[in-house]
Amino acid sequence: DRIIDHALPAGYIVIAPTSSWPTAEGPSWLPLYHRDQLIDILKKSAETDPKIDPNRIHVTGFSQGGFLTWDILCRASDTVCSVAPLAASGRDDWGADIGFGDQCFIEGSPAVKRSIMFTIGTTDPLSSAANGHDQITSVTAAYFDAGVSPLETSIGQAALEAYGPTGSGINVHFYEHVSVCTLYWGCGGHCFPTDPDSVHACQADFLGDNFGSGQEGALYNHRCCVEGFDYGAKVVDFFQKNPCSPSCSPSCDSTPSPTPLPATDEEDEEEGVTLSGACACSNPTLTLTVFAAVISAFSL
Repeated sequence: DRIIDHALPAGYIVIAPTSSWPTAEGPSWLPLYHRDQLIDILKKSAETDPKIDPNRIHVTGFSQGGFLTWDILCRASDTVCSVAPLAASGRDDWGADIGFGDQCFIEGSPAVKRSIMFTIGTTDPLSSAANGHDQITSVTAAYFDAGVSPLETSIGQAALEAYGPTGSGINVHFYEHVSVCTLYWGCGGHCFPTDPDSVHACQADFLGDNFGSGQEGALYNHRCCVEGFDYGAKVVDFFQKNPCSPSCSPSCDSTPSPTPLPATDEEDEEEGVTLSGACACSNPTLTLTVFAAVISAFSL
């Protein structure tokens, strides 16, 4: 939610594709059926668009899109630079028969370790906090030495456990927020944490309020009020600080600060793709966002 508001000024090209898989509630992403399609979008974008810096390609996703984010990290860690799954542990029993399988942290790790920002809600009824804690335990065991202790702090109504950086610059940030979303009967903490000071309506007060997201219905991009924590701002900041390499790639300027390019703003509402001429390190970065909250697709 509001990722584009923070990403474009930071120099990102944002791709938010819409699934072609129809359901009664709207398009739905299912990892086993769609991961190769999304990985292909990432790889082709990086290979064919000279404006994109391959050192700064990132993925974030919500709910089923969060499950896919784990899947893409596990299968395309040579392409993505850091990821941010939200409201999905990758361990949730959402139905292997409809496209939810296992991801690599169950028994291992990605081929290339990449930085992760993982966010859950304590009261989430669809992706349990217990599964989230199991996942972060597996992640830290795969990434860090035994007995590593995180830096623990509070950011408003969210708790942060920060691990790293490793010698190769890998960071793992685990956020757990305590907001309770009241948007619909099963929402709980399954939502986009949003600082009420930064957004006038951090939570809907009736079904169908889409918060200006451009999508109809109550099950899309729903917010919840979390004082002092704004997901869009946090995830873009994390991506900026966690490229594939700490320095600029060879195709970039040696200056790491933002370098403006000629304005070439383009927007395609139907495809959900927005391009911006502003960029960091001379070449724009690429962020893939995958949103899904089709409750009828879950096996609870």
